[in-house]
Amino acid sequence: MRIQKSIYNLIRSSDIITIFGHVNPDDDCYGSQVGLRDSLRQTFPHKQIYALGSGSNRLLDYVGKMDVVDDETIKKSLAIIVDVGDRERIEDQRFSFAKKMIKIDHHIFTEAFADYEWIDTMYVAASEMIADFVISNHMRMPLSAARALFAGISADSGRFQYAPTSERTFRLAAELIAIGANPSELYDLIYVYNPQFVRFKSEVVANYQTDGVVAYLVIDQPFLLARNLKSGDAYGLVNGIANMDGFPIWISFVEREDGIVNCEIRAKKVNIQPVASAFGGGGHEQAAGCRLDSIKRIPDVLAALNKAAKGDEDNV
Repeated sequence: MRIQKSIYNLIRSSDIITIFGHVNPDDDCYGSQVGLRDSLRQTFPHKQIYALGSGSNRLLDYVGKMDVVDDETIKKSLAIIVDVGDRERIEDQRFSFAKKMIKIDHHIFTEAFADYEWIDTMYVAASEMIADFVISNHMRMPLSAARALFAGISADSGRFQYAPTSERTFRLAAELIAIGANPSELYDLIYVYNPQFVRFKSEVVANYQTDGVVAYLVIDQPFLLARNLKSGDAYGLVNGIANMDGFPIWISFVEREDGIVNCEIRAKKVNIQPVASAFGGGGHEQAAGCRLDSIKRIPDVLAALNKAAKGDEDNV
């Protein structure tokens, strides 16, 4: 693949490389950053290679911590931006200081800003793209990188359930396991819940609502404050109402402490990406997200999703 070869050649010719991800990094963003960083460090031990951002807190001790660098280092670097298509969603905006930029992303194209852009929506995760890139170019991959990339692929594929999980996804995952990534070890780490969270999750899911063919959860600040919880505690609860008969679309609306509402949208056989895009977000055909400036806009999103379910994607 020509773009992969161009990216590899640019990496080989660069002495300093900085790797950036998106705001509120999830496991795929973190996994692709750390997986690429550690593989590059192993392959090119004389280069300076850094992953910048906050990472995924629950995996930092398991896989590896992020780096801190000064502005001058970034100015001398090749910046690689992973798992994000819009420049405004990049967590560390100093990426713009870099001499050259590469973008590696699996989301639907929204904006061109890098010198080299590898965008392919047929990968289920950015971590899958990085794994393919490292293995195809016969680079070295340490255990930390294999763990990080497997975590990213597993997260964005919903443990290999979501499209576009493919034969390639499983093949690459198998190669990561061969290096030492341990699925049971990972799942034991990230799927451990305290009793308070289990009670909270049960209460939230039990109070799901419906609108047309959409099932949804509303988790507002009064609900969270009454239980001494933060909006981040509600991440991923959308999966609690997945795949209900008669409701091919499911979504969670979580009101943050600043009033912004995070929307996680999932679907089965319905393209919900245009809806997410219309509300300032993005993602994949059946797994996307967006943000609202007010909880009062929830009815607008529900109406647009019901239109999408009828195939009226041009008028969402």
